Amino acid sequence: MARKRIAQTITIKQLLRYFSTEEVCIEWLEQAQWNGAPTCPHCGGRDSISPVQSKRFTYWHKDCRKQFTVK
Repeated sequence: MARKRIAQTITIKQLLRYFSTEEVCIEWLEQAQWNGAPTCPHCGGRDSISPVQSKRFTYWHKDCRKQFTVK
């Protein structure tokens, strides 16, 4: 049986307090979009993906040889 999600109302102040840094925003996007497992937007692959050491929040997909971010 699927659980229903109940939408919560928050104020603009609460929203800005929660999403106070770029890092928090990107981590939230990654969880919402990928559920913790990055997926290549170019080919849809989920294997052989690693973070790019020189660029924050950027991933490299070895199979299609492309970089990507959640944005």
